[in-house]
Amino acid sequence: MPADMFDKVKAIVIAFVFTAILAGISAVLEYSSTIDWTGLGIFGPVLGLAIGTGGAALIAYFKKEFTGYGTKEKPEIPNG
Repeated sequence: MPADMFDKVKAIVIAFVFTAILAGISAVLEYSSTIDWTGLGIFGPVLGLAIGTGGAALIAYFKKEFTGYGTKEKPEIPNG
């Protein structure tokens, strides 16, 4: 396979994964908008914040895993 063919396949896979992630986020947001958080009383806002914070932590974890920051091979903090 030519080298430029690999780049095209890689670009298509990245676009597909990005689209799938956006579709998943959209589905989760649509579902969460149907939940009556007031049924949880005073814990409703706290639970909503915890879900958002957990999502941000999950994204940060996967970014760290894929970029290699913090691993034994690259323990240094990148500049940027």
